[in-house]
Amino acid sequence: MQETVTNTNERKSLFSSFLEVLEAREKQAQADRQLQEEKYLLRTQRIYDFHDRQRREAVELRRCLDYVSQHAHVLESVLRGAGEGGVPLSSALVRQASALQRCMAQCVANAARIRQLLAATHQPQMDTMLAKMEAELSTWTAFLQRAVDATYNTEVVIDNLHNLIAEQRRCVREVSSSTVFASLCAESADSNPASPAAAPASPLERRAPSAACSTPIVRD
Repeated sequence: MQETVTNTNERKSLFSSFLEVLEAREKQAQADRQLQEEKYLLRTQRIYDFHDRQRREAVELRRCLDYVSQHAHVLESVLRGAGEGGVPLSSALVRQASALQRCMAQCVANAARIRQLLAATHQPQMDTMLAKMEAELSTWTAFLQRAVDATYNTEVVIDNLHNLIAEQRRCVREVSSSTVFASLCAESADSNPASPAAAPASPLERRAPSAACSTPIVRD
């Protein structure tokens, strides 16, 4: 009789130990599942945050493209306005200065011939006048060269501005025609990430099943 009671107690003890092991394993499995779920939710939240940043950057990029387009239009309008009325002002001034320089050179040449025809007593006075005329001609020639250089530099600047306008418009066209940029702009138009009502109270409250998320979510 005593032996039967002992065997029964041993069986109960073994059964209790087995139950304890099962409960411990179940608790560990539950803790593992909860940890995996938290990791999954955090990873999903990071993916959503990444796409939110993409949409915000797409909106900012659109504003930059609009600004660049407007800047190119303003530059082109200024250049077009500066070129109205025929030849640019700088080129017209250079032509006038060149004509005056040629006229002054002709006057110096005429004065030199007149000096040769004068009597020897009158040549010293003519030499003084001729020296002044030559000095004026030299000064004006130097001024004309500076004006020509300035005009050339102006034309280079204008050419560079035209190239800049063309480059700005090319960049705007290339970015605007990008399928990635178009899809990001479409997503930002469909959803307003800046709206506080659309954001969940906690990052872990947001769930993954959404077609708006283009990055595949693979659960461990």
